[in-house]
Amino acid sequence: MAIEALLGVVSQSAEFAQIRDGLARLRSEQLVSGLSGSQKSVYIGALFKATARPSCAPMLVVTHNSYEAHRLHNDLQTLLPPDEVRLFPALETLPHEEVTRTVELTRERLTVLDRLASSDAVLVVAPIQALCERIIP
Repeated sequence: MAIEALLGVVSQSAEFAQIRDGLARLRSEQLVSGLSGSQKSVYIGALFKATARPSCAPMLVVTHNSYEAHRLHNDLQTLLPPDEVRLFPALETLPHEEVTRTVELTRERLTVLDRLASSDAVLVVAPIQALCERIIP
């Protein structure tokens, strides 16, 4: 398939090898710059594919807003098997608002949390707001 070939081409670059090796050595900080649009999705997808193994740590990609999280999630689902990519959505309500949360949104969040608790390789895309919201322990 052409998409898999694209991920293969990206994963053969020297710069990609440096990032992949840094992840393998558990480097806490790595910087990738100069990517825009769907280039980010291709690079993230190639990194996930190169590092994902059964019983390995999940990969978390944090975006600055919900729109970017949805866009990145949709891109990654075309590059990777859809069951390996999950969106952890924000609740989209302010703490002081008395609005009933939708069942679908709660179900999505619980599905992602359940998947993170399992030992499956999973790539989670989340807006920063979703990570700042309190979750029942």
